[in-house]
Amino acid sequence: IYKFNVNRNGKVDSVDDVEELTNSLGKLKPGLSSMLNKPNDFEAYFQKLFGEAEKIIPKVKQSSTPFVVLATAGMRLLPEPEQDAIMEKVKEILKGDSSPFLFKDDNVRVISGKEEAIFAWITVNFIQGVLTSRMRPSFSWGVLDMGGASTQVTMRLFKRPQHSTTLKLGNKIHRLFARSYLDMGLASIHDRYLEFLDQWKDKSFASMGGLEYFKSPCHHHGFMESMKPLGMNIIGEPNS
Repeated sequence: IYKFNVNRNGKVDSVDDVEELTNSLGKLKPGLSSMLNKPNDFEAYFQKLFGEAEKIIPKVKQSSTPFVVLATAGMRLLPEPEQDAIMEKVKEILKGDSSPFLFKDDNVRVISGKEEAIFAWITVNFIQGVLTSRMRPSFSWGVLDMGGASTQVTMRLFKRPQHSTTLKLGNKIHRLFARSYLDMGLASIHDRYLEFLDQWKDKSFASMGGLEYFKSPCHHHGFMESMKPLGMNIIGEPNS
């Protein structure tokens, strides 16, 4: 939840004018991309968000406070018709009577990989004070952000190469290298590794507690887990 301190023209002059408000909700799981076939779960999912926001945002301000839903790589992996079906359900809830907040159609969308990379850079450099400094710092923090379904790489550039991205924050201009690599997130890579392990002709096994386990050379000693969707039991054996 963010509070924007705007000028007389209703604009934000600086990133320093944006304040993050503390809330107790944290990150909700699962992500929206997993809820396509669970239409009855959407209402309860968003009620948790509405309830926490209503505790923090004064009632008189709620109808003018926009509620923004930006979906990332997990959604981009889905076919476009499935993306559209999920986001239409989200819009239906935000437009309904259960939401006291301001709804705008373009505040509910699936963002591009480049946008996700830029937002990661803004977040890190805001936290580190680079973007809120009164002086223009001589350095900024580069970002390597590995999520579940993609990895983002972003850094500030001092020259103007062909594929740079220009970012305007308040009255300041930043020139960035920003890339997102879809399907290269931690969960995606792990899923592909399990598929490889399942098909690996030279894999070996261990029997424990009456169960048969695949020995995994890419998991640490002591790792043991049942991958129920794949019907696999994995045990870490780095030297297998």
